[in-house]
Amino acid sequence: LPHIENMNLILKEALRVCKKDGKVLFDYRNKRNPLIWLGYKSIKIHDPDIKIPLNAYTRRDIRILLRNAGAGRINYYPIPQWWKIAPPAYLVEIFRRELS
Repeated sequence: LPHIENMNLILKEALRVCKKDGKVLFDYRNKRNPLIWLGYKSIKIHDPDIKIPLNAYTRRDIRILLRNAGAGRINYYPIPQWWKIAPPAYLVEIFRRELS
């Protein structure tokens, strides 16, 4: 996912163009996974001028963004790894909120 400032617009547009019973799928890197956190920090130490977005998020960050974008039901699916402390990423399934 791109920078967090743009995510709200991207998610709103994805939900807007979604069919009535459709869903939107995306994944994000889990900030609580120590390997993701360490990897992202070390890349920025080795190359402080890196231009690619290296963003990781918590489930709380994503939940707030999705609610602000108007998402309905949200399902989180951890992407497994060998180390069971925290998944490195989540697949997120969001459904369009039905307007009453």
